Amino acid sequence: MCFCSQALLHEHCGLFFVPLSLAMLNDDSATCKKMTALAIKSLLSQLDLQHQNSMFNLVNTWLTGEKVALRRLGAQVCGLFVEFEGEKFNRRLDVLIPLIEKEIHASNFVDIEEEEDEKAADRLLFCYLTLVVILIKECSFLELHKPADLLDSHIDSHLRHPHCWNWLTASQIFGLLFAARNPEELLALWSSQENMKTTDNMEENEGEEEEEDKKQELEEQQNENKPPSLLWVMKKLSLLAKREAADTPKVPLKRTCVFKFLGAIAVDLGKDRLGPYLTTIIAPLYRELDSTYADQDPTLKNLAQELIELLKKLVGLERFSLAFAAVQKEATQRRASRKKAKAIQTVVNPDIAARKKVKNHA
Repeated sequence: MCFCSQALLHEHCGLFFVPLSLAMLNDDSATCKKMTALAIKSLLSQLDLQHQNSMFNLVNTWLTGEKVALRRLGAQVCGLFVEFEGEKFNRRLDVLIPLIEKEIHASNFVDIEEEEDEKAADRLLFCYLTLVVILIKECSFLELHKPADLLDSHIDSHLRHPHCWNWLTASQIFGLLFAARNPEELLALWSSQENMKTTDNMEENEGEEEEEDKKQELEEQQNENKPPSLLWVMKKLSLLAKREAADTPKVPLKRTCVFKFLGAIAVDLGKDRLGPYLTTIIAPLYRELDSTYADQDPTLKNLAQELIELLKKLVGLERFSLAFAAVQKEATQRRASRKKAKAIQTVVNPDIAARKKVKNHA
């Protein structure tokens, strides 16, 4: 975008800025939205500071508007200002931060009865979380403003958001926070928290599943002096989800957190690096989708299905189908093996089998 007369541009810049902003919000084409965003930043680059401030005053009116769509527009265009101004945007943060805190407060997203209102609130939250990501990347937000209050009071609550685009963005914000800190400092903090934890006493489970868990625990003990790999962390969390499903199937808290973590890791790894971890991620999701226990939480099942669809998009249908078939085959073989072992035990040790049957129906 190029203008011959600077004076003419300054006089009529609002006539370009407003419709371009609306087009970026409302256009159905992602390509058109990107081109519109570039046009807006090109327009800003040809304005002097006074007229740039005038355009941002418009953005401020949108950010404080009554309509949700107007505030969503404000958040998106504000992100363009951050990308355009970079470190210079810091002068606007004192006014902006309270608005962000107000809009992403967890209380705004409870007890929403109408479906359309819920969708609007979710879209608005996504825009503000994305704005926080841009602030961190473009204008040293973490260095200029202590992030603890904003993260602890607001953003951490959205790690448990039911929709993946919001909790993934919240996870990205924490990832940027961790990346900004010294690895040794993070490791020391994690180690101190681990030492403070107490070990939960768990009843031993009977059968072949218990043996599988013991084998995995033995592997963990053998590797306890080694730095934990990503695959190790995934398997550890999958085991945690498996135990919760077995012990307290009606309480899905741990499985929800594990599934969301695995989804965030999958997005971070991307198509090229996800391959070695694909079956490990699919396994707990398949287990939840294949479960038939009574009073199954539909939200958790929907989350598992949502992540399955996410993995399909990330790696493609062919790669996903091969990995899913491998997980399904292994689960079927384990189920058949347990059934066979149970039948043999019924013949060899009928008394033990009878006691187990009574215990399971107690």
